[in-house]
Amino acid sequence: MFMPQRKVRHHYVWQEYLSPWTKDGSIYCRRTDGRIFKTGTPDIAVERLLYQLKIMSAQDILIVRKMFVEPIVIPQLKTIAEGWLDTFLKAQSILQSTENVDDLPQDLKKHLDAFEASFEEEIHTMVEHDACKTLNRLRQGDQTVFGDLNDMGGFCLFLGFQYIRTRKMAANIERTLKDIQGFNVSASLGVIRVIVGWAIGANLLLYLEHNNWKVELLESQNDSEFITSDQPIINIEAITESKTPPTKFHIFFPLSPQLATVIDFQSNHPGITSKEIASNEINDWNHKLFAESYEQVYARSRDVLETLCAQEWS
Repeated sequence: MFMPQRKVRHHYVWQEYLSPWTKDGSIYCRRTDGRIFKTGTPDIAVERLLYQLKIMSAQDILIVRKMFVEPIVIPQLKTIAEGWLDTFLKAQSILQSTENVDDLPQDLKKHLDAFEASFEEEIHTMVEHDACKTLNRLRQGDQTVFGDLNDMGGFCLFLGFQYIRTRKMAANIERTLKDIQGFNVSASLGVIRVIVGWAIGANLLLYLEHNNWKVELLESQNDSEFITSDQPIINIEAITESKTPPTKFHIFFPLSPQLATVIDFQSNHPGITSKEIASNEINDWNHKLFAESYEQVYARSRDVLETLCAQEWS
């Protein structure tokens, strides 16, 4: 009998995305305590049962709907967001229907344990799969990919999901919503992540369809390398001392140690450009990414991280 896999190690940065920063299967990681070590991608940007399905109360559901579904103004997008909420409610009803049953068959119990642990994780896996082709084309410098709306749809969703699914964003959401009376933020995080990630991706695709994207591909002109982090997509508009939330999504996203992209999704001057940049500009972007990371930054070599950290503390 087929038994679904119970995944307990949940990665919040896609391992395939991190692969260009590996050499012979290893990557260098720098943690917030300053320690730099060599490891593999299975052991970074990972947390046990981060995406485990949790039970929302009626009050939680009401608040999620009011805050994350009802404000969506485009009817088709609102319908899909409501569909995601309904999907999570059906999933939790499966768990609730059996939680007080004492004599469940062992096979069924294992199925339910796997379902509970892996439900949201499988959604992220599907999003990653749909972005793989486009990400590889971008890493090869293929600018024609932006004209392929079928492939770009999956990539837009990946950008939205990868941006929101990290531990940093979970902490931000919990901090922002913690004072809402009667709201279990922890139980609601899964559906919030999926609704918000999907909404970001859908809106990015709409901007692309309306020719609003300004894309810059940044290539290293020498041996200098881009780092990446446990928050690999950063919103440039949010890097400010202001407490006012940004109104635009304007990202920096390293694609490999030699290539990164800057995308303004709502530009008055749309287009696609590619340019080589010198060490000092790569260094500036690395510092921005370092500052916006949560616990870890990654590089292909120890020297890159040691140099970056020395500059941060100088």
